[in-house]
Amino acid sequence: MDTEFDVIELEHARAGDLTEHLRELMPGRPGELQDARAQADPRSNAIILSGDETDRLRMRGLIAQLDREVHRGNTRVHYLRYARAETVAELLRSIAEHDPGMETEDGDGPRVHIESHESTNAVVTSGPAERLRDFDDIIDQLDIRRAQVLVEAVIAEVSSDRVEELGVQWGAIGSSAAGVLSFSERQTGIVDLAAGIDAYLGGEVASPPGLSDGLTVGGAGQSGNNAIAGLVNMLQRDSATNILSTPSLLTLDNEEAEIVVGQNVPFVVGRSIEDSGQAFDTIRREDVGVKLRVRPQINQGNAVRMEIEQEVSQLAPGTAGAADLITNTRTLTTHVLVDDGDMLVLGGLIEEQQTDQEAGVPGLGNIPGLGRLFRADRNQTEKRNLMVFLHPRIVRDSADGAELTSEKYSFIRAEQLRERARTRGRGDTTPVLPQWDRLTELPPAFEELHPAYATDHAD
Repeated sequence: MDTEFDVIELEHARAGDLTEHLRELMPGRPGELQDARAQADPRSNAIILSGDETDRLRMRGLIAQLDREVHRGNTRVHYLRYARAETVAELLRSIAEHDPGMETEDGDGPRVHIESHESTNAVVTSGPAERLRDFDDIIDQLDIRRAQVLVEAVIAEVSSDRVEELGVQWGAIGSSAAGVLSFSERQTGIVDLAAGIDAYLGGEVASPPGLSDGLTVGGAGQSGNNAIAGLVNMLQRDSATNILSTPSLLTLDNEEAEIVVGQNVPFVVGRSIEDSGQAFDTIRREDVGVKLRVRPQINQGNAVRMEIEQEVSQLAPGTAGAADLITNTRTLTTHVLVDDGDMLVLGGLIEEQQTDQEAGVPGLGNIPGLGRLFRADRNQTEKRNLMVFLHPRIVRDSADGAELTSEKYSFIRAEQLRERARTRGRGDTTPVLPQWDRLTELPPAFEELHPAYATDHAD
């Protein structure tokens, strides 16, 4: 026998809610709607009936009695699980204002009123039932759990500081005293020369005092009753990498996160003078240091699109004629796309600074040719290349979050154990974190804590 169907479009009731009531009646006593079936179609807000014709007629009559407009007013409270009530309510108001079907007959305003309740994170809607059904579906689609992104970063300066220094140290020993005169910034050389000049000139040591990381050329001579020794210091030094910061930022998908490591420095931005002649400065404080601002967005295929703003600033040395503080700033702004778990490096912000210094005896240091014997010249060229390494990781649920927490927790505990082993026997009583053995336990279902939510969203 061919099965017949009836499609009943509802005007006031919600198909999912009404279908649940009908299903409660179907397993009744023999002969009472046993052979009929009802299925809701949320898209068209209709109910599809199948089964015996007599049972279908009885169900149609029951549906007609239930599908009536409620004159006491339609007000619904939606308790949100993940979304912010204020944000959802603002979006719904915008939809109601721009949808012609939402306006009253006289066109004075929307027929649906929407408010948010911050304390319970709930959205309250009131209006005609057929319009509220549309908003119910929108709220259900917006109130979803969003993934998070952990962005691990390393901000480093790959610098090449080249320092060249040329200076002279003179030492003399008379019949009763020894003296040292230095035109070099290598102060350790001065001390070495003062302490070792007697031994060197007396033949107790084979070579003059030297510098460990430079080149020293020495010599000695006799002038009357005084013995004279000289050391020429030549120094060249290169530096290495400097890690500025290693921040980790965890933020929701498509939400901005920022970290600042530095100082809050006051700058004078204005000055006013009162009638009494007293001056007042207007101060504005700004952050000086390392800043990282990132907005990750998860795309298809576990790719992460990131909007990055990176800034490294520092106070410059005092400059002659400057009215206020001066800052040196390097800024990087870009949009990148990187897969989940991959590493991305950004760089190329090179800063070069050259410093020349000269110290010596006034007059004698300016003698052509011989002047170098009475002065020290220092030349420093500094190049710093800012490099930013980014490592995004997608956190979709509590299990992923627990795994990341376990990794960080175990790392800290391993460092504590390593430090305790290094200081064993020294009376170190620093406590160590217990071993990570926490099992991932999900909280009770939201519907169990809020039965009203489950009833309102029943299919």
